[in-house]
Amino acid sequence: MTRLPLCACAALLSVLATNAIAEPQASAIVAASGSQTQSQQIFVGWYDNAAGDVQALDSPAASHPRWSAAARLQGLGSASRTLASAGVERGSAAWTALADQYGAAALGAVRNANLWFVAGRAGVPGGRAMVYAGATDGMLHGFAADDGSELLAYLPRRLQRRSGMAAVDGPVFGGDAPVGAQAAPRSLLVAGLGLGGPGYVVLDVGMPDRFASARATDLVVADTTDGTDADIGQLHAPAVLDDANANRARHIVQMANGRWALVIGNGYFSTAGRPVLLVQYLDQARELLRLSPCMADAPCAYAGGNGLAMPRLLDTDGDGRMDLAYAGDLQGQLWRFDMGGTESDWRASRVFTACDAQGRRQPITTAPYAQHHPQGGWMLVFGTGRHLLDQDSAVADPQSLYGVHDRGPSDPLQPENAACRRPDTLSALAYGDASASQGTDYHDIRKLVQPETAARSRGWWIDLPHPGQRVLHNPQLFEGYKLLVRSVVPVGGAQPRSAGRAWVSVLNLLTGMPPAQPPFVLADAGLQAQPLAMASVPTGPALLSRRPGSREALLRSANGQQLALRTGTTVGARAGWREQP
Repeated sequence: MTRLPLCACAALLSVLATNAIAEPQASAIVAASGSQTQSQQIFVGWYDNAAGDVQALDSPAASHPRWSAAARLQGLGSASRTLASAGVERGSAAWTALADQYGAAALGAVRNANLWFVAGRAGVPGGRAMVYAGATDGMLHGFAADDGSELLAYLPRRLQRRSGMAAVDGPVFGGDAPVGAQAAPRSLLVAGLGLGGPGYVVLDVGMPDRFASARATDLVVADTTDGTDADIGQLHAPAVLDDANANRARHIVQMANGRWALVIGNGYFSTAGRPVLLVQYLDQARELLRLSPCMADAPCAYAGGNGLAMPRLLDTDGDGRMDLAYAGDLQGQLWRFDMGGTESDWRASRVFTACDAQGRRQPITTAPYAQHHPQGGWMLVFGTGRHLLDQDSAVADPQSLYGVHDRGPSDPLQPENAACRRPDTLSALAYGDASASQGTDYHDIRKLVQPETAARSRGWWIDLPHPGQRVLHNPQLFEGYKLLVRSVVPVGGAQPRSAGRAWVSVLNLLTGMPPAQPPFVLADAGLQAQPLAMASVPTGPALLSRRPGSREALLRSANGQQLALRTGTTVGARAGWREQP
């Protein structure tokens, strides 16, 4: 596969693609360092209809890849690859059957699955740095970061009978947990199938050089992809990443009861169709627990075509253990899961229901951002919108950003059984008309007139200004109380779910307004004076980076353009989007 010119660096993943696939397109980027620095090795995923590639670049300015995984796989057969699957030992009849089906398969498209980098463990034998990618060939691949050789090709249990779509097309992420012998730390990798079907896999990937000799029971911690659990659906939502290290996900945690677990939403299109927080224990018996507002056998208003997105997990008392989670569902409910104490004390309660001005529910398919509110409780910021099926791209219902102050279950924002409407206690905001400068459209924000009798103490809302615009990425901390929120009008078809015309907003999470200091670095003095909050961005993968000691951050696009973002110490002005030198 011929590689397109690419200029990108550091740690913010964005999958934004063009309308037609005339040639290979970049779909995912991950950096060897999760911190927001400028000069580091990066890895890029590609798709070209059914074909794909993963490539390594030594620097953002490199014109050719250091290695190509697709090229390394050409001509290899099953005898030269480390194929693995749950319950299937190498050399068995079941393994031979899988090898006959998949052993000579070319690398599929890296479309909706992200790339995941795992650093090698210093002083640990066999602990090489790795890049993991899900692909539409049905496999979760592990490539050595130094030379691109494939050290693992894992086939989810579902694909042992090759039913339905063969793809690992969902989120890929990882973390460490002391769940080995004598509580030794283990590096764990998690992957959802996305459009490939329901379920997820958890693998022990701490010693890649030993994959070829590892037994399936040593490699596989959990594989729930056989479709037998009515509560487990397709995982599409992106993982929540650490604010300081984008190569660390916030889903493998120690619970308040002392046990280690993977905590995720149950995804979409499950048989039961209810929103469920899944707690997959990683130690002891590795049992699966679930927490849902629909736990009783009686009919539930929140069940039926519903499902839970990835949660934001929090430690409320500073003891290093997770005891609170927030997550949204397809019906527009934002849920609070109190998980302190023992399992019998765990509770789910509704925080908020998102709906537009006409009372239509707005689906939540990303995790909220949460930060301590100065007056106590948690300030939660989230966006709405979905793109799970091809027909979703044509839906143009208004979607929104919300900031809500959760003071706890005893002080609700909305009545439990009331018609879906926006509370008067939220300030109403609106994006203004677009102002163009050097090929980029900028929007300001203004407050809408509301009745003076209402107290605006519980947050804010703002409708996205473009038809079909929606939020498909988790809001991310920029600095202080500033959040960076990406939104997109997807193009649909064979493109990645988040491909399309895109924008980035920088907002104060407490007020929803632009920061006091304009967030975009512009040469246009007239625009500099406006309260700008949103800018259009080019298609293609984009990464947020900061030079050490620099007064600005750069959101770099794969097509060679970049948007300069003002940090708290930035002075002066330069052009916004510009060609990267």
